[in-house]
Amino acid sequence: MKKNVFVILSFITLQLLACTLCSTKKVPCTSFDNNNFGTWFPYTSRLYQVFKNSQTQDTIGFQFTDIYYSPAYEVQTGGFGNRIGGCSKSATVGATAINKYINVQYYIDSAFNQPNANQQLNISISNSFFYAEEVNNQEIKKSIIDSTSNIITNTDVIFNGIFCTKLCTITNDTINNKNDRIYKIHISKGKGIIGYEYYPSLQKWIIQ
Repeated sequence: MKKNVFVILSFITLQLLACTLCSTKKVPCTSFDNNNFGTWFPYTSRLYQVFKNSQTQDTIGFQFTDIYYSPAYEVQTGGFGNRIGGCSKSATVGATAINKYINVQYYIDSAFNQPNANQQLNISISNSFFYAEEVNNQEIKKSIIDSTSNIITNTDVIFNGIFCTKLCTITNDTINNKNDRIYKIHISKGKGIIGYEYYPSLQKWIIQ
């Protein structure tokens, strides 16, 4: 009896292995190649940016050191235990200052053989978080699952003396702001983040 069970299990295992081997294939996933992200956030390693407080004239400098664009890779599909969802690629840029930081992350997930992709933009500045979706040539789109923020994109505007062909402003709801924190950021196409504001103090920090 035990011998028969062993034979049956061995047969099933061989069949599953054969099925896996004949149905699997390698699928190439491309590197991060979204030029629109690089246009809206044109950061490079060792870039140094200074922001000034419009009320106190204090300044703070951010040093960009973390620049990452995901490379191309291959995944196994089909069979058992292999990937079934699709490809993922991402970009990350980060900068630090004294007691502050800037971090921008962009994720693109696409199903195999599907042209459309899920896209997510995450921006954090000193424990304040901002979320959006697609970054395209014309705008940064609002996240449909985030009901606590608002995004407005204006064309050919001057922001504190800075000319912007496209200016995207992301504003978070302030209902939960118990302490002074960043609630609004301004992103200029071709320049990146050029300003951020606090609530309830209404301090404004503008790039120099």
